[in-house]
Amino acid sequence: MGFMHTDYYIVGTSPKIVDGVITPIETVLTKPFREPSARHTVFKWTHGLEIPGLDVRKYGSGHEYRRLLREQSKRRKATRNLTIGEVAEIIGEVEKL
Repeated sequence: MGFMHTDYYIVGTSPKIVDGVITPIETVLTKPFREPSARHTVFKWTHGLEIPGLDVRKYGSGHEYRRLLREQSKRRKATRNLTIGEVAEIIGEVEKL
């Protein structure tokens, strides 16, 4: 069974500097699920874990949800992988401590 148009998902918003401009970056944190559970989870995360910038969004037709997931994937793939030399350098610095 797929997600229903009555489901909700949780989005975290954090400011990042992109090309010298502060830009809000939205990250999908959960899969869509029922509204009461989503709102309770946000309450627990904001008050218990003190995570700022959480929002509950309605899944609807899923266009925005899938768009956010695509943007997340592009950002994650754009990060550069470490080379073996860089890993060796980091290990050397840790061993000095």
